[in-house]
Amino acid sequence: MSFHTKLKQLRIEKSWTQAQLAEKLNVQQKQVSSYERGASKPSTEVLIRIAETFEVSLDYLVFELQGQSAKVNVKDRDLLRVF
Repeated sequence: MSFHTKLKQLRIEKSWTQAQLAEKLNVQQKQVSSYERGASKPSTEVLIRIAETFEVSLDYLVFELQGQSAKVNVKDRDLLRVF
């Protein structure tokens, strides 16, 4: 599954609008829309904020892992950053 598909799926799972996600990520809504359409890719800094916001790993977001779930449930944000 591609990054833009995962991002949209994660947002929908949280029942957030693009505008709500944009506010959490400190970006504009049109950027979230662009990411979800696959028209552009976020910077590394924004990718990290996305991973932290959804509590998933960067691997899960950027790599197309087939048959593997890379979602994490780590509450310790410092530990999550190490991974």
